[in-house]
Amino acid sequence: MYKTYLMDELQLRVGVNNIFDREPPRNPFTYDDGEFFDVKGRRLSMGAKYTF
Repeated sequence: MYKTYLMDELQLRVGVNNIFDREPPRNPFTYDDGEFFDVKGRRLSMGAKYTF
């Protein structure tokens, strides 16, 4: 996750999970329900926080 402050009051965040969109290994007994590997694919997130 990348975080930066534009001003003292404004914070912006950007994140990417599984940036290369890798598939989990084909062993359902080892990697069940995404415990050890991200099974949802690429995900982007953004956020902002303003304090006053």
